[in-house]
Amino acid sequence: MKKYMLIIVLVLVCGNPAFGQGLAKVGTVGYQFLKIGMDARGQALGDAVGPIVDDARAVFWNPAMLNKVQDWSVGFTHSSYFAEMDLQSFVLAKQIEGIGVVAVFGSLWNSGDIEETTVAQQGGTGRIFQSRSYSFGISYARMLTNKFGIGGNFKYINEDLTNGKLDDDNSTGAWAFDVGSVYYPGFEFFKSLRLVMNIRNFGPEIQLAGTHVDFDNGQVLPEAVEYSIFQMPLVFNFGFGFEVWENSQHKMTFAALLEHPNDNLERGNLGLEYWWNNMISLRGGYVLNHDTRTLSGGVGFQLATFETFTLKLDYAYVDYGVLDMTQFFTMAIDW
Repeated sequence: MKKYMLIIVLVLVCGNPAFGQGLAKVGTVGYQFLKIGMDARGQALGDAVGPIVDDARAVFWNPAMLNKVQDWSVGFTHSSYFAEMDLQSFVLAKQIEGIGVVAVFGSLWNSGDIEETTVAQQGGTGRIFQSRSYSFGISYARMLTNKFGIGGNFKYINEDLTNGKLDDDNSTGAWAFDVGSVYYPGFEFFKSLRLVMNIRNFGPEIQLAGTHVDFDNGQVLPEAVEYSIFQMPLVFNFGFGFEVWENSQHKMTFAALLEHPNDNLERGNLGLEYWWNNMISLRGGYVLNHDTRTLSGGVGFQLATFETFTLKLDYAYVDYGVLDMTQFFTMAIDW
């Protein structure tokens, strides 16, 4: 009975009138693609996978959970995002005895074709460009005790608004890092409980290269000016996960996170995952206090092959309401 008190606490917090109240500073940060979870399992679970992820894909949710990697682990994700955008990601992790887990990872976001418009030619100039962003980096994780582990990512991020197709240089790059932790209290009545905390995208202020012109009453102002400085999409979250039900054939896991972004209101992320015979999984998630996103769901398949390899195939469907639905596909292999 005591284990369900954590769910009650979360519901009370999220249902409190103070939850999600305050000033939403939308439009004040850059590198927006870093907010997208680069993995189908996590997307299906409403971004609440951080406390329960158990392979290389932990770098995208909480690098401390890389400690679950037993030997080698690799993952690839593709998504056809709404508005003809798409993204891909990859990660490769290795457990090194006596040292910890090391990993390399990367992600790429592409806007698709965009037609250039100007004040003088608002119907379009006929020129086509694309906006592209990418990141890549390295990760390290280690269990400091049998109950407490830490992990971190160090990454480089680049954004090019025109991908070199237009005349101006509208690109920028910067370094950032993520830090995560996991704690297993080991309660006798609640042995599966794990508590997590994570900070993502901690880095410097950013400024696009080049200059731009402003307009006043349709007239071009005489001097070009530099672009304004903006911040990284910094996110802090903490939460927990545990097995609701587990035996030789069935396992059901619940996970919850409270998330605080630096450009929006606080959110609650809830996820529930069911496994049958450790082969087939059904997943569902819900995001509280998001502008457009609510429900998500997905399935997963896990197959042991050649005795030493485990192949994982995951699919997620995410509903963004007035925008559109998105789909995510991930393939992962552990060996």
